[in-house]
Amino acid sequence: MTLVRQFILVNLAVTLLGMLALGAWVTRTIEAGVIHASTASAAVYMNSVIAPHLLGYTANGILSDIDRRNLDAAKETAGAQRGVVALKIWAPGGRILYSSHHEAEGQVFVETGPLAAAFKGQLSWEFDDLDDPESVFERQLGMPLLEIYAPVHDSAGRVMAVAEFYENAEAIDAETRAARISTWLMTAGAALFMMWALFWIVARGSRLIEEQRTDLRARVSQLSTLLQDNEKLRGDRQRAARRAAEDNERLLNRLGSDLHDGPAQLISLALLRLKPQDQDVKSIQNVLKDALNEVRNVCSGLMMPEIRDLPPADAFRFIVDAHQRRTGTAVDFSITGVPTEMPAFLKTCLCRIVQEGLSNAYRHADGAGQRVLIAADEGHVTVVVEDDGPGISDEDAVRAGSRLGLAGIRQRVDSLGGSLTVGRIGTRGTRLTAVMPLEGEAEA
Repeated sequence: MTLVRQFILVNLAVTLLGMLALGAWVTRTIEAGVIHASTASAAVYMNSVIAPHLLGYTANGILSDIDRRNLDAAKETAGAQRGVVALKIWAPGGRILYSSHHEAEGQVFVETGPLAAAFKGQLSWEFDDLDDPESVFERQLGMPLLEIYAPVHDSAGRVMAVAEFYENAEAIDAETRAARISTWLMTAGAALFMMWALFWIVARGSRLIEEQRTDLRARVSQLSTLLQDNEKLRGDRQRAARRAAEDNERLLNRLGSDLHDGPAQLISLALLRLKPQDQDVKSIQNVLKDALNEVRNVCSGLMMPEIRDLPPADAFRFIVDAHQRRTGTAVDFSITGVPTEMPAFLKTCLCRIVQEGLSNAYRHADGAGQRVLIAADEGHVTVVVEDDGPGISDEDAVRAGSRLGLAGIRQRVDSLGGSLTVGRIGTRGTRLTAVMPLEGEAEA
């Protein structure tokens, strides 16, 4: 549901309820004001006409025939001037002292609320409410009546009787009806204007929101497409890096084999053919032996056939053990959470990192405090190689290293989506940390 529709429903409900309440209150207020004004003027008029004819009643408690005829005449005059159609004079106790319909005189009724209030000196009225038992004749008239209860006071200011008279309320009814109609029309007009003004404001805001939403959807769609393209490019780059790493590993293996089968074999053959009696030959033999050892060391660094079929944990252990045998130093080795299988290129890369880290630890720290920690969790494997040497800077660490060197290792790690950092441990010692994605990300 759009914002405009929501606003229309809510605004319609709130405005209608508010306008209905306001219209009803204004209508009742106007009706009460009209009736009150008419009642007050009628009560004053009737008091001035009726009170003089009740003096005899106040003196002896009996209403004489002359007083009744005078009251009949006063009722006729009031009927002609103010539309009074019926008149009753109530004595205390609920007895009808006089009625324009004489057959009701002398009857006693229970004092209703307006009648009791009038005996207390209050002006009361009822509009078109003829349900009381004493209003039998008035109900038969078939017209709207304003029933007024006016207290009649004696010369001392005491309430001696209550004049109840019924005034033809057709004019009042028409006036209140007209006021009611005009009030509802004005209320409806004001409500429609407010609804239209608010709708116009909200409609403009809604259009702006819809335009922005459409533009945002388009931008999100473009961004999603770009992200998909970037993800595809990242996958292509990492697949290319993986193939390059595999090709590089094959090249290194072939180079190591060529060195072993070529120069190394020739140097070995030269050593066999030299005769040790000659002192110069002996020097040449020593030089050739050193050269042969260097070539074999290079070959061992380039080739890693021993780890090809080993599980990752055993391959890492093999690299650590080989370093301990070659250097005669101790390495504290810890491994946790490493999977039993991983891509060959990733295993080889991690072994190269361990090998290069230990080689640098031996070269720069004399093998002091060598530690290797390997852990895997949440799709990544972390390799940490530490020593307790004097420590080296990152720049020195990148320039240092034998065989492939840290610079080559860093390049390979970056190409496979990992990260490599080298830094000090406090004031002494060096830490090499590599974080590599496991198979899911590395093969993306």
